[in-house]
Amino acid sequence: MYGVPYMGRAIPLFDEDEVIGCIIVAESLDAKEKLVNMAQNLSTTIEQITTAMEENASGLEKVASLSHQMEEVSEGNLNSVKETDKIVDTVYNIARQSKLLGLNASIEAARAGNAGRGFNVVASEISQLAENSTAATKRITDILEKLKSENEKVSSQSEELALVLNEIAAATEEVSASIQSLSDMSEELVKMAENL
Repeated sequence: MYGVPYMGRAIPLFDEDEVIGCIIVAESLDAKEKLVNMAQNLSTTIEQITTAMEENASGLEKVASLSHQMEEVSEGNLNSVKETDKIVDTVYNIARQSKLLGLNASIEAARAGNAGRGFNVVASEISQLAENSTAATKRITDILEKLKSENEKVSSQSEELALVLNEIAAATEEVSASIQSLSDMSEELVKMAENL
């Protein structure tokens, strides 16, 4: 009546077999309607939050998987650097031996005098090649050390990321459990409001 929902009840009053009056009680349903709407809105909001939490959980799983893959790649890179270290050591040893060979060849060329001049050129080239190889292995070693250091940082950060992701996943599970509890309560609230 007048735009306000209400529920009316009428009780007839009898005098023997004749109705002599009526008692009418009207109750506004405005509060009930608002309560039902609020309960339904709460239920819808909780459903949206649940969906968002599920999407977050899915995203966390992907990030955790990527973090694990990064850690594996980092470990593979460290192993490759260690293998390369062995090769660089071998090249360095060859360079050292070549330098000694060049020095010995220069000594022998000097002993041979004029006849050993051509051999002295070869000895000089071998010595120069050994020096260049030594310098190159030093540069390679420096680069490999930098790579090793960077890979160790990446590996450490991947481990930290995995720990943080585990903490977030645990917190997400707790929030999901709380949301499920709220969802159950909101459904019960809707039923109660509708039965008022």
